[in-house]
Amino acid sequence: MSKKGTLRTVSVRPGRAAPIGLHIDVEQYWRQQILEKSRDLFFSKGYSTTTLEQIAESLGATKAFVYLYFHTKRDILHGVCEIGVNKATAALKKEMAKALTPKETLRLIAEKVTEITIENQKDIVVYIREEMNLDPSRAEEIMLQRREFDRRIQLLLEEGVERGEFSVDNTDMMAVTIGGVFTWVARWFRPHRDSKADAVQGAVDVVLRMVDAQSR
Repeated sequence: MSKKGTLRTVSVRPGRAAPIGLHIDVEQYWRQQILEKSRDLFFSKGYSTTTLEQIAESLGATKAFVYLYFHTKRDILHGVCEIGVNKATAALKKEMAKALTPKETLRLIAEKVTEITIENQKDIVVYIREEMNLDPSRAEEIMLQRREFDRRIQLLLEEGVERGEFSVDNTDMMAVTIGGVFTWVARWFRPHRDSKADAVQGAVDVVLRMVDAQSR
């Protein structure tokens, strides 16, 4: 087999095959497909009015096939809702690991997280709308990740204040507020109307002004 992106197929049930790359397994592929189709349905129709039959139909599969990868519709909702938080937290950790000043780190975090927010807008909007439909224990898992994100931002703000790069009286509240800026982008951004580059730059400017970094 060629190593230059040649696809192979592995049968996952009679009459259906999944195209996969050299290092991608079938389970990963179909879980992702189910999450993407479900996200689109939850976004357009709402979680409560979307059925497992509709999710299966969007895949050209059966309910039994969906059950191979997720036990319940709630499990699918949890998978959709955690995508944005997971990616944002990973981006934050990556930027904070670099040997940069607090101001430059915050600028890069604002840029990368806003990009992630726009790219995963439907997942984030579904989470905002449907959080109350999550199992309480699963909702708490996502909330803990959000708190970890806010806590890391707070530590960055405290370092910036100590270095004289930021002017922030309450770093705890400011960290939560900065997180809210990213969430708000998911609410108002419209791909057919708004420029992604302008939205990202706008969010970066707002965040830096909030901590009084632009004038320092």
